[in-house]
Amino acid sequence: MTALAPEVRDALTAAVVEGNTVRLAGQLDRKAYTATDKALRALGGTWNRKAGGHVFATSPAKALAAVLSGGQVPKPAHQVEGYFATPDALAQLVAEVYTDIPGLSASSRVLEPSAGDGALVRAIRRVSPHVGMART
Repeated sequence: MTALAPEVRDALTAAVVEGNTVRLAGQLDRKAYTATDKALRALGGTWNRKAGGHVFATSPAKALAAVLSGGQVPKPAHQVEGYFATPDALAQLVAEVYTDIPGLSASSRVLEPSAGDGALVRAIRRVSPHVGMART
């Protein structure tokens, strides 16, 4: 557990929970946003630009209430119900090494079975933005 910083407490208190999405209210400075994002990810949220907030598998209301009342944020789990996240650094290395494949072109499709949170797709897009992506 990690102590909840005052700026994170303020951001989470002002946040709006709609279904499975947490939307932050107002504009946070970089430090406050980074710390708040880290707390929301530790609770299982994933930033989703289209949703305009952090999306959770289930309603995050109880978890947020527990964090706010206890003043502690759980450390992020590396394994949640059999899910193993690919670390960003490893995804970047895989993308840099394996996307230099002869014949990989704009019409090529790269598949990431059981895409998880999409770390490999994001890394491949950074290295080879011209390659099409598909989830299976």
